[in-house]
Amino acid sequence: MIVDRMTMSHPLLYELPAGPLVARLSDQLGRPASLADVPDEEVDRLAALGFDHVWLMGVWDTGTAGGEIARRQPWLRDRWHELFGTDSEPRILGSPYAIARYRVAADLGGDEGLACLRERLARAGMGLVLDFVNHHTAIDHPWIAAHPDWYVSGDEAARLAEPEAWFETPIPGTRRWLAHCRDPHFPPWTDTAPLDYRNPAVHDAMSRELLAIAERCDGVRCDMAMLTLDEGFRRTWADHSIPPEGDPEPAEFWSRAIAAVRAARRPFLFIAEAYWDLESRLQELGFDYTYDKTFLDRTRQTEGRGLVAHLRADADYQGRSVRFLENHDEDRAAAIFTPERQAALALVTATVPGMYLVHDGQLEGSRLRTPVQFARRPDEPVDAAVRTSYESLFSAIASSGLRRGSCAAIEPLPAWAGNPTHEAFFARLWRAPDGRRYLAIANLGPTAGQCRLRLPLDAVAGQTVVLDDLLGNAHYERTADDFTDPGLYLDLPAAGRHLFRLEAAGLDLA
Repeated sequence: MIVDRMTMSHPLLYELPAGPLVARLSDQLGRPASLADVPDEEVDRLAALGFDHVWLMGVWDTGTAGGEIARRQPWLRDRWHELFGTDSEPRILGSPYAIARYRVAADLGGDEGLACLRERLARAGMGLVLDFVNHHTAIDHPWIAAHPDWYVSGDEAARLAEPEAWFETPIPGTRRWLAHCRDPHFPPWTDTAPLDYRNPAVHDAMSRELLAIAERCDGVRCDMAMLTLDEGFRRTWADHSIPPEGDPEPAEFWSRAIAAVRAARRPFLFIAEAYWDLESRLQELGFDYTYDKTFLDRTRQTEGRGLVAHLRADADYQGRSVRFLENHDEDRAAAIFTPERQAALALVTATVPGMYLVHDGQLEGSRLRTPVQFARRPDEPVDAAVRTSYESLFSAIASSGLRRGSCAAIEPLPAWAGNPTHEAFFARLWRAPDGRRYLAIANLGPTAGQCRLRLPLDAVAGQTVVLDDLLGNAHYERTADDFTDPGLYLDLPAAGRHLFRLEAAGLDLA
């Protein structure tokens, strides 16, 4: 079982797409595999790297309509042939986010296969996280026919204005147009239909679904969680979802639904995929962690100052953010960054408070982004430099236990007047549960840079402080006074990084 978030402090989450995982196991075993066939070696590997949870992405039944729609998309067929060759017959499934029923897909081993894997994860000390797609369903979900009033609907005029945004309900003898789900900034998702959260019956039905999911896992990653907020819902569907005059609008779904799950299951982890600057609102409503997409976007900026500035946000907000260098929606980190810059950014991601999300294949340097509709991923050679870098980092993090401790931001100072390169330096001082101190440093700028760091080490004034780099061979000895005035001097190349363990001769830094 997982532990409470306050005990976990700053957890590590591994995203593992279920369909490609089972396809790979089937190839290896020479027979149809299931989630129950995940080898103990794979579970033990993730546990040894220090992961607290595995997010098994895409386990639910997606029906048939989504797959039929996906297979008609030329861009998906083209991408398949790019990845697997023109002679390969595309194996294109429906999107895992167009869910027809919250039951584990039969070709993954059903609920029994999932339960088996969850038990083995628990034995290794890891929790299981599953998807909850709160905002919409597949267009062939049973509710479409049984409860069309639970969905956003429109009239003939709306359909004529945007034909691709609407579909007709499959109810004999009636004509009713339901919307396809959309983010206002993107075209409609034609395999989905948005639920109308102005209808209290939707709140009740989705709360029951969430409670049922919570019986099968230890946490949920809630897809596009901000779309279910009243503010997010109004932004998208204000013209098509107006409660009858005089009817009170229901309270926010998340506050009631999260409270209901917590009353039945505690501890239980809530993670929100969130954008539009609504992350704080979702945290107020009970989410443990919310996506920090701004962090990801600023890692793509080479000057580094924007990322450093972003990480000056409120400490509580920082500690409840999910940070990542890639996931199934984003380009692969190895395809964007040099190995050196990825290593520096990985250190930053690992040594800021909050949750650290790692995507399957990231640790091996995978470069090919695969659409979520594909039944498998292409084989790629392991990038030895990337893997070694990550293994070194995660080994240091696991052995030090620093992510179970507390963290203080250290503001880099100019190394000398007129030198602005300190603005691209990242620095955090961690105190592990055993009292040891660790200093994480990275130069995120495009050129070599210099800075000084003043550290709160008054307790060891006059003593010699030893700095050993857990990620390399650097070893330094400095007097504690150097850390306070004028400050520890650092000169690092672009993407230079250190994770120092600090030891004071003859004195415990605790």
